[in-house]
Amino acid sequence: MAHSFRITRSGGDLATAIGAVGTTLSKAVAVGVAAAAEGAKTDLRKQLQGSGYRFGRAVNAVRSTVYPRPPAHSPSAAATVFAAGDSADRFLSAFATGAVVTPKRGRALAIPLHDFRGFDRRLVGPNSSFWGGRLIFIPAAGYDRAASGTSLGGAKIGILASKIDAYSTGARWSRNSRARRSFSRQLASSLIPQFLLVSVARMPKILSLDDVLNTWADRMPDLAARAAEILDA
Repeated sequence: MAHSFRITRSGGDLATAIGAVGTTLSKAVAVGVAAAAEGAKTDLRKQLQGSGYRFGRAVNAVRSTVYPRPPAHSPSAAATVFAAGDSADRFLSAFATGAVVTPKRGRALAIPLHDFRGFDRRLVGPNSSFWGGRLIFIPAAGYDRAASGTSLGGAKIGILASKIDAYSTGARWSRNSRARRSFSRQLASSLIPQFLLVSVARMPKILSLDDVLNTWADRMPDLAARAAEILDA
């Protein structure tokens, strides 16, 4: 006749003990993965904040999530750090790679030197009725430095400027704003530079995406081990 038996130890059977250890490890892995994802997200947000650019809500576009979602847990837990939305993904990817931007139509990119915005809060472009045909094209000959003082080389095409008139008063129309100052010196005193025209532009690389993600991926085992110690205490 067959006999069944159970191996036991103080405090319960071995299967229960092994199950408890497995649950602790599963939770620890999930906690470690979540902590690594949160750390990577925070570091990328800090890079954006410290870049000196006005990104506004772009900082909050860097998100992270963990699978499975808490309070569920798994020894195979995974996380992702991502940009919320297609436009944010394109925007942040450009600053992660130092992307080269070229015009899709026409032969020039118009970089605004102003801060005029429409009802949708976007910068007003040269084709907008806002300008009402008041922009004057000034060829690149005669100046060779951008607002930052960096040479544009062969990329420069010219400037679109507006005339100072009865409506061109106040700080919004100043020739001496940071973005306009160097261009203003090259133009007649009656003109205010509004757009810089270039054939190509390279976005500055301000996000060290791979470095941040690899650093936190390497830290994940230690984070999980520390979580296991706390959960097992």
